[in-house]
Amino acid sequence: MKSFGGKRIGRFAVLVPFLMSALLYAQEGEREAMTVEAVRVQRGEIAEVLEYFGTVAGYEEAQVYPDMPGKLLEYTVKEGDEVEKDQVIAKLDRSVPGLEFKPLLVKSPIKGIVGILYLKPGQAVAPQVPIAFISNTESLDVVVEMPESDLNRIRIGDEVDVYLDSNVKIPGKVHRIAHALNPMSRMGTVKVRLLRRQRGLRPGTLVRVMVKTRLVKSALKVPLRSLMRSDSLTYVFVVEGGKTRRREVETGLVSRGWVEIKSGLQEGDTVVTLGAAGLQDGEAVRIRGEVK
Repeated sequence: MKSFGGKRIGRFAVLVPFLMSALLYAQEGEREAMTVEAVRVQRGEIAEVLEYFGTVAGYEEAQVYPDMPGKLLEYTVKEGDEVEKDQVIAKLDRSVPGLEFKPLLVKSPIKGIVGILYLKPGQAVAPQVPIAFISNTESLDVVVEMPESDLNRIRIGDEVDVYLDSNVKIPGKVHRIAHALNPMSRMGTVKVRLLRRQRGLRPGTLVRVMVKTRLVKSALKVPLRSLMRSDSLTYVFVVEGGKTRRREVETGLVSRGWVEIKSGLQEGDTVVTLGAAGLQDGEAVRIRGEVK
């Protein structure tokens, strides 16, 4: 009985370390599974972007100057009135002591809306002093000043996003690029034609302008933070069956936190975005949160 009992005890003594080792290994493997965040590879627009501030302007604008000096008798229009080309907008008194003249009629050189009336009746006027500002707002432009280096990167017809604020985006297109630079500032003027009217948008409004210089409409793209680099290789970690698979990728355009993937991934692949540093090929991971 002792020998039998001793034999059973001996076998149990051999099994215990094996079972404990397997259990510890399983627990250790579970502990070492890294928690990461991930997204699915998606298709969408990606573009190189030049970002500036610009000023809204009517596609045709005019400062109105009198032809002769005198005093302002009256305005025949109010700010906000619509006027036709050659419509009288003001009358000037050109009389001097001993001589009287008919009032000088000042006319609008364009069709548009009276934006600003600068003077008050009785104030002196001169040919070099504007008396009114008129803007044709049937179409609106955004005027942007850019350095020569960026002027050379854009083309007529480039798509533009114009932001009135963080919630209002208006589409536009580049329709005019300066042929010469301002010799003082070394800047050139770009005009963006707005493709949609927006209530409350008026000449003089400051807006944010994003010109898309290179555009891919349906690119495979992932967050830029997904990319890892080693020597001359660029790669990402794809999650398959709870484990990582290292994939070398070829990249294209980079814009606003996203990068175009030309090869190495497919739409719908799950790519690690946070926690990739230190990962190894084939390592077990847990994905935190929802994969979008």
